[in-house]
Amino acid sequence: MGDLNCVDTFNHIVGTLYDAVLYKEPNHFSNALKDFERTIESDSCHLFALDRIGRDIFTVNTHSEDVDQQIQGYYEHFRHMDPRLEKTLNHVGEAYRCTDFFSASFMNRNEFFQDYLVPMGRVFTAGGMISKTEDCSNVIVFNRYKGRKDFNLGELSAIRRLFPHLRRALHLAMQQEVTSLAHNTQAELLQQQSVGVIGLGKHQQVLFANPFARALLGSLRNLGWRGQALRDHSPLALMGRRAHQERKPQVIRVPSDKGVLVITAWASPRQETSHWLPSVSAASDQHLHTCLMVQLLRPGHRLTPALLQQLYGYTSAEARLAKELAQGTTVEDYANSFHVSVATVRTQLRQVLAKSGHARQQDLIAHLAALHTP
Repeated sequence: MGDLNCVDTFNHIVGTLYDAVLYKEPNHFSNALKDFERTIESDSCHLFALDRIGRDIFTVNTHSEDVDQQIQGYYEHFRHMDPRLEKTLNHVGEAYRCTDFFSASFMNRNEFFQDYLVPMGRVFTAGGMISKTEDCSNVIVFNRYKGRKDFNLGELSAIRRLFPHLRRALHLAMQQEVTSLAHNTQAELLQQQSVGVIGLGKHQQVLFANPFARALLGSLRNLGWRGQALRDHSPLALMGRRAHQERKPQVIRVPSDKGVLVITAWASPRQETSHWLPSVSAASDQHLHTCLMVQLLRPGHRLTPALLQQLYGYTSAEARLAKELAQGTTVEDYANSFHVSVATVRTQLRQVLAKSGHARQQDLIAHLAALHTP
């Protein structure tokens, strides 16, 4: 048995947890849990997180690989009937033994214990819900296999001592994707007071929203804005999906008491993702998936190249071309006026159409003309 009261041992375990978050090393996290298991004589540990609707975000197992299939069976068939989860909801941040809640007679007749835990040899468990927020719940379970005694009060106390550090480490781990969003988005764009910016995850959860976006959309409930996520099948959610399906921006105009809101949905570039916390489902993708830009056009707002660059991400040349086309200039006249070839103008026009989400030049011109409010 490990020394439960050894300060150096406990500090090493805690330090390894934080190192895992800092360096994104899954082995560090697993090794820290294994070191802790030795102090409480646990046979295995299962740490996992669920999102707000019960989807699996990540899982860390310290057991051998030969039981991975049984763990997968837990997610697919048994998690919904696990009576321990319901108990932990009422005791967030506290660790308990399974026998603190369930008698031997209950375990002998309960489907979850008899069909899942007992066949795996996991008779005694200890743990609980480390933390719970609107977006995520973190749970950890330590197991003792058949033939072992239950966890004692000293070992349970050690688990409770570890909980605050697990909570902080996991909070930092889950926030790192939000931090990367801020680094990967142009800082000057986020700070502009004239443009609202909202970053969405794969499942319409809000990863970032600057103050201007919240001020503009906060009162327009019919758009589907709920502060923490977009409502399914709402106008904002649907335009985000179309942006990904068609791989080009989607634009809508919404009247408001302050003026006309022009909202553009951008699909983030496809990218390979790596998860230092092993994933058990696609719900673990917390990277920037969709970006919404919100521009307020007040009465008298003039259509300028700078505005077009803000709205659609045009280059200066593309913005100048779009403005001239909206004012009735033909491609040939534009080429002559600005001393470029017609072929170059048509290449730029294709980029202008793609970035604005329009397939035809006449649709683009009609849309840009509508932005020019009298």
